[in-house]
Amino acid sequence: MKRFLSLSSLLVALGMLLMVGSCKRDSQKNELRLHGLSELTGKTAYLYDESKPETPIDSIVIKDSVASLALDNLQKGYLYLLSCSDTPLNAQFVYEETSLDYTAGDNWITGSPANDACRDFEQQLMVILQADSLDQPKGQEVIRKFVAEQKNNPFVLRALQYAPYLFDDLSEFQKPLEEMGENVKCLPGHETMLTIIRGISATKPGKPFADFEGITPAGERVKLSDYVGQGQYALVDFWASWCGPCKHEIPTLIQMHKKYKDKGLLVLGVGVWEGSHEDHLQAIKELGIPYPQIFDEQNNHATSLYGIMGIPQIMLIGPDGVIMQRDLRGEQIDQILSEIYK
Repeated sequence: MKRFLSLSSLLVALGMLLMVGSCKRDSQKNELRLHGLSELTGKTAYLYDESKPETPIDSIVIKDSVASLALDNLQKGYLYLLSCSDTPLNAQFVYEETSLDYTAGDNWITGSPANDACRDFEQQLMVILQADSLDQPKGQEVIRKFVAEQKNNPFVLRALQYAPYLFDDLSEFQKPLEEMGENVKCLPGHETMLTIIRGISATKPGKPFADFEGITPAGERVKLSDYVGQGQYALVDFWASWCGPCKHEIPTLIQMHKKYKDKGLLVLGVGVWEGSHEDHLQAIKELGIPYPQIFDEQNNHATSLYGIMGIPQIMLIGPDGVIMQRDLRGEQIDQILSEIYK
């Protein structure tokens, strides 16, 4: 004989199932699990939304070697940063509605496709960049593959920071960046990277120089065009007082100034990314720089125009104002100029 549940019994059973299901969901909150934190005991780690990095959105006081931070209020696909001042903990991650893991010393947050893909990408690229001989085509292939496969992964911006070391022209990445989702476009680095790519494309060899304004050591307001494109070759050095590699190139530039100035060469320094004009002036005095200088008061305007991601950036501009070469260094400079002025 078949047995049937009464309507009231069925409702009770369904209610129990819903309660069980509800309890299960509540117990599966997504969290960031932190491991190996013994050296950080007593410190506070802060969580930041990288699209609005000024103010932390959450924090956790580390009381043990293991801790966890709830993630359920974060936006899927957006980039976040967990950071603890004066410690190695400074790890970015994309939230993808999963729990994630961080182990002290590794500085990678893993456990979802976007985060794991970026970790694998950087591991591959580091092998290439740290090899005794740089395999440029292989490095380019790794970056192209990551950008193509991770179309709306905010870590694409991080990947493209390596591109200038491997590509002479970054224009192929302009369209992919422009087509990214809002989760990438909202990041400050998105517009910065686009500006750099546009700047590099607009000022690569064969293109005319981009003009900008600044001040001389005496405080006179001048433009780059007051010096460049005036019928003489110009060696233009973008540099800063705090930059060791920049200061390493200064003796070569002073030598070029002395050797070729009577033959028509102009050597010009452009002070960028400085704390103050006074820092720039002090460095000129200490280094004994005899050639003219322009100080970029807007701090990053000049470098944005030229898509400069690192300094020194030394370029040769022809008498007609057309950029001939970028990224010049040391003996290479004298070899080029000796051919021009032989």
